[in-house]
Amino acid sequence: MSELRERDWQLSRKREDRKHTDGDIAESRTVLKQRGWTLIASYLVLADNGVVTLFATEDAYIKKIGADTGLLG
Repeated sequence: MSELRERDWQLSRKREDRKHTDGDIAESRTVLKQRGWTLIASYLVLADNGVVTLFATEDAYIKKIGADTGLLG
């Protein structure tokens, strides 16, 4: 995370974790913002592997089309 902060990315809201009943993380999501862009980074555990997804959007475009920004922080 420190590498992202060095590049001016800021946390938009607190990281969200969802855990299995045994306490292990099942899913984690972070929303970062920088210079008019929003990045959602997600980690999902599937069986023995994990999947990382990144979703980036330009904030001005989202505002222009009137999209729901609930996930974007």
